[in-house]
Amino acid sequence: MARLPPLPALRAFEAAARLESVSEAAATLGLTHAVIVRQLRELEAWFETPLLSRHGRGMRLTAAGSELSTSLTDVFKRLDQACGRTLARPSDRPLILACPAPVASRWLIPRLAEFNAAHPELSMRLMFDAGDTCTLPENADLAIIPCDGPYQGQLQAWPLFSGAAQPVCSPALLQRSAPLDTAQALLATPLLHHIDSRPWQQWFADAGLEDLPPQPGLVFDDFNEMSTAAIAGHGVALCPLALVEQDVRLGLLKVVSPLTAGAARHYVLVHRAEGDRRVVAAREWVVGIAV
Repeated sequence: MARLPPLPALRAFEAAARLESVSEAAATLGLTHAVIVRQLRELEAWFETPLLSRHGRGMRLTAAGSELSTSLTDVFKRLDQACGRTLARPSDRPLILACPAPVASRWLIPRLAEFNAAHPELSMRLMFDAGDTCTLPENADLAIIPCDGPYQGQLQAWPLFSGAAQPVCSPALLQRSAPLDTAQALLATPLLHHIDSRPWQQWFADAGLEDLPPQPGLVFDDFNEMSTAAIAGHGVALCPLALVEQDVRLGLLKVVSPLTAGAARHYVLVHRAEGDRRVVAAREWVVGIAV
């Protein structure tokens, strides 16, 4: 490939030749008159031939300058069109959204058809993240994370929904049990635990029953397994309503008390400050469905 002259000098010459004015070229490119003149001289020195000459208060192209101008205008026009097509084309890499598995399966996945309908040009990949810290995984574009209290990180953050948990159980369990509208009644009912019994201990303390020992019951490492057990009638579970709202709406689960555990917990969507237009589109959709 032949050695090319400096691109800024070519751009300055193309603009000056097309506009037939050094001053207008300078204004168009956001440069000073002196800079345009210097770049034109550098280009003529590179080609070792005059490209333009002064004609009164204007300028006139030489034969070499006229030939170069025609070619450059076509080249820059095609380059501009190619850049525009590239900007309009969605990235081949899927947009990666990280979130805890319960949020993905119970809250996000049931709504993904809406995202695909709104943004058919975007491909999204869901990535499981334990959500133990308020951070964005390095290879993710966005993340839904839980926070206890205000978000304190350096990322762009957008509130989504409360993570406060309420007691829920199946209608069948309600039918075969005494009323479960008091903390004392729940103490006599099988309880379901996610990871450990601490959320229930906090719930009972908030209800006025402090210093209780850890309550017995089935313990699940997976939130979905616990909520499935609740639907099956094995006991009462503490669940954020946002994650079981479909089950409540379908009548598979009933809320047995308005008292919550973990009232400070909430979920936020985060992404880096330099998020591109795909990130912005996904963020606006996720935030929109949380309203």
